[in-house]
Amino acid sequence: MAAAGLLVALAGCSGRTSGGGGSSTSAGGNVVNGTIAGSAVPIKDSMAVYQNGPDVAYAIVVMTDAPNICASTQRQRTPPGSTSLSLGLIEGLGITSLSPGTFQVTVSAGEGNEAVVGYEVQDSSCNLITGGDATSGTVTLTSVSSTSLSGTFDVTFPSGDEVTGSFDAPVCPLTADGGTAICGM
Repeated sequence: MAAAGLLVALAGCSGRTSGGGGSSTSAGGNVVNGTIAGSAVPIKDSMAVYQNGPDVAYAIVVMTDAPNICASTQRQRTPPGSTSLSLGLIEGLGITSLSPGTFQVTVSAGEGNEAVVGYEVQDSSCNLITGGDATSGTVTLTSVSSTSLSGTFDVTFPSGDEVTGSFDAPVCPLTADGGTAICGM
């Protein structure tokens, strides 16, 4: 969970979702198949943030049932009562440019192409109701552009719930000041 927390902090937002088999939801180019803890993962919007740096390249894709997630994140707001699925991708140390490839789900930081996939369900005061990180699977990044990130995922959560799908998330430009997100749209 430490790696997921780092990715959420970098994006300045959090995500959450629930699921566990036989259900499919979609919005735009984003599709989530399966359930976590018996609930479908609802999707209304998505966003992506990525950074090419001197020592590491990373990306975060958030799919959520909250509308206008990019605008909320830019205003450092966490949508109350939302469910989100977050895909964090980290290229190996020394990699300076994010590129298509397959990222292995990991529960501890190491070196190489790694993914941290988490979900959160929040109440109307933005308190965590339930959440967790996938323990196995892959995220495949098929396209990286200045306007969107696209790919697929097939991950399994500790409960045994498998979630698969695809994403085509628009890049959300964020300011570098970070800060703490507050509850509200």
